[in-house]
Order: sequence, then structure tokens, then C-alpha cells
Amino acid sequence: MLKRFGPIIYVTIACLLVGGVLLFDYLFKTRLAEQKEPQTQGVPQQPPAPQTPAPGNITLPSPPINLTGNFNGQTVQNELSWSVPSDGNPVAGYKIYRDQALITTLTATTTTYADANIQAGVTYIYQVSTHDAAGNESAYSAQVSVTTDHKEITDEGPKLPTKEFSSKDTLPPSIPGKPTIKPIPQKMQMALSWPASTDNVGVAGYHVYLNSAKIATVTSANYTYSNVKLGSTYIFTVNAYDAAGNESPQSVNSKATPTRAGK
Repeated sequence: MLKRFGPIIYVTIACLLVGGVLLFDYLFKTRLAEQKEPQTQGVPQQPPAPQTPAPGNITLPSPPINLTGNFNGQTVQNELSWSVPSDGNPVAGYKIYRDQALITTLTATTTTYADANIQAGVTYIYQVSTHDAAGNESAYSAQVSVTTDHKEITDEGPKLPTKEFSSKDTLPPSIPGKPTIKPIPQKMQMALSWPASTDNVGVAGYHVYLNSAKIATVTSANYTYSNVKLGSTYIFTVNAYDAAGNESPQSVNSKATPTRAGK
């Protein structure tokens, strides 16, 4: 009988052994995987942190428009006027700036201002801003310049108010533009020219500087430098002065290093 059923028995036993090994391997890997997984069941989850709402954007008021200004020789004042911004936002008042300094604050019902604290022959720059009830201030309006007139101030017309002004000019000219250097190789010279300065009374002339040392004084916005040496570096600046002796800061410098004819 063993001879007859022996192969069957051997095959059955082999199958059982292989199945047992495979089952053990499956159970072992499954248990190992469970041990590696994080234990999240039963653990209370923390709620997300509350989101703080961002503060609302502040809408600044718009600046005044149509700012105008003129000198009134009869009242001896600089008179300003402007229009309410056209965007319809509420305006609580206005701030008046002269030469970038705040000089007064007005209510929303006033769109004119007369500046009496002025001097003869001086140019003043005015700008106006708006502010709302919360104190938020707009950008500056477009600027307007007003120049007082010597003649109108000193005229003695009938019933004109009298006012004393200082006639001393204390304002310097504006800074000249950057010099342009043009070589004149056949004469070993360099021709300089620059954008002119402006002044409330008038520009009297310019000082020319070479390597920070003053070398010339001219009455026009140009100068010719001689005795140029090849290979030397020349750094030029200029500044302006008026009849009262006020001087502007020096301009941006221009540099040249001639190396050969035509360069």
C-alpha cells in the first residue's frame, strides 16, 4: 500500500510544508508592517490654528487739483487757490506746504490761502495735501511757484498797505548740470560746457574746478582748458554763484584721460 500511495503522500506532505512556510512569511511581514505604521487611531487631532484676518487696506484721500498761485502787490501776499479732488472721497481739511515745510492747516471748507510771511524778490514753491477724519494724508498736489516782485512791494500807491521786507538775497543758484568734455587735439585743449543754473535773482557766473581745485571763473556756461597732457586724468566740476555771493554745490564730475590725438 505504501508502495502504491507513497508518492501521493510525499507530494501532499511537501505541499503542506510549502504552504506553511508561505503562510508564516505572510503573517510575519503583515505583523512587521503594522508595527511600522504610526498609531493614529484613538489619538485626538489638534484643530488648525485660527487665521488672523489681515487688516483692511487704508484708502488715502486724493490730493487737491488745479493749484494756482500769484503775488498780490496791493496786499503784499502770495495768494493760493485749488479745487477739491474729483473722486468724491470725504475731505476733512488741507495742509499747506511752502518749500516742502508745513506752514498751516485749513478746514475742508477753505480752498484758498494768502501767505503774508514773504520777502521781496524770492521764489516760493507751494504744494497742498488733503487729509481725512482719521488723519490719513494724501500725496502732495502739483507744485506752483510764486515770485514776489520788488516793484510792487516798494510802490507807494494810494492807500496801499506798507510792509517791510529784507532785500538781502540768501538763496543760492541751482546746481549746474554735468559738464560735457570735448577734446581739441590739434590745440591740446579740452572744451567744457554744461547746462546752466537758475537763480531767484540771476546767475552771475561759474567757478570751474579741476581735481577739486578751482582753476577759473567764467560768466557763461562753457570753458576751454589748455595745456592738456596725454595720459593724465582730468576730473572737472563746476558750481554757480550769484551777485550776492551765494554759491551752489558743485556739479556731478566729468572725467577725461587723453591718450593720443583725437581721443
